[in-house]
Order: sequence, then C-alpha cells, then structure tokens
Amino acid sequence: MYIIVPSRRSTASSLQIFVMHLLGDASSPYVVGIISDFFRKESNDPDVHWESLRNGLLLTPAVACLGGIAFLFAAAFIVKDRRAAEVAIEAMNSENAFRMDESSKVH
Repeated sequence: MYIIVPSRRSTASSLQIFVMHLLGDASSPYVVGIISDFFRKESNDPDVHWESLRNGLLLTPAVACLGGIAFLFAAAFIVKDRRAAEVAIEAMNSENAFRMDESSKVH
C-alpha cells in the first residue's frame, strides 16, 4: 500500500479487501460447484462424485499459480512505482507547506 497516496490508502485498502472477499470467499464455492457438476454429468456413482469434486477443487492451485504470476509481474514495477509515489507525496507535501506559509502571511 505504500505506492498509494496516503490520503487514499484507507479507501484503496478497503476496496482491495472487498474485491478479494467478493472473488474469493463469496464466489469460489459456487464456481467449484459448477465445475464439479460439469464433470459429474448427471452420474450417481460415488466415485464419479468424488472425482468431479476433486477436479472442481483443482481450480484453487490453478488460481494460486495465476496469482503468483501476477505478483511476479507486479514485482518488476514496484520499485519504480514506489519512487514515483514518493515523489508525488513529496510534491503534495511541499504544495501544502507553501499554501500554509501563504495563508499565515495574510493574517
């Protein structure tokens, strides 16, 4: 979160947590069930039920691998983005200091 401007970090954090739970906790059982039903194909055999559920649950490591790839992609840019964020924050702080100096001279 250190690449987010400090005044927007709480909003960015809450949005990240909301999307994470929306895509993870809320929808994953439904998606696993759909995949399991696809592999089961109306069969009543317990072995087929187990295999179809296993295949549905294999989605979890696949999504984890995609997340790892996305993390590695983002890691390539994090240093540059952090420096840009620090420059932007410093510029905002110097503008605010200038405004505060100007407002104190008026009175």
